[in-house]
Amino acid sequence: MFDLPYEKRLQAWREFRGYLETASDPIQDVINWSNQAQTKEPELYEWSEDLFPEPWELIGESKYSPLYKTLLICYTLQLTDRFCDTDFEIHISTDTEMPTEHLYLLRFNKQVIGYEDHAIPASELPNTIISQRVYAITPQQ
Repeated sequence: MFDLPYEKRLQAWREFRGYLETASDPIQDVINWSNQAQTKEPELYEWSEDLFPEPWELIGESKYSPLYKTLLICYTLQLTDRFCDTDFEIHISTDTEMPTEHLYLLRFNKQVIGYEDHAIPASELPNTIISQRVYAITPQQ
């Protein structure tokens, strides 16, 4: 999907969100889907929430920083009927055992995406993970 022209990418994204409405494991499905996107290095302005792209702008990207991949997962879930009333937070975090690396975690419904290659219960996140910045992501419509 991520290599399609913008209009076709929007259509594929809409179809994928429709699929998530009845998927047996929508969380893992959206993680697997987002892992297909090419990655790029983080940019300094990512610490400014007011500069986060809107969903439609984000879909237009050809490569995604770790934060933007997390935001992509968040927007994708928010724009389904199944998760539209869910409160999402993005945590830019560090692990005190490896303080030079940032983790971009998505927290919702007592779950965390971004620490493992699957969602884990928030209670299983190690105590060494410290949130440096937390963004409550406004529900999309």
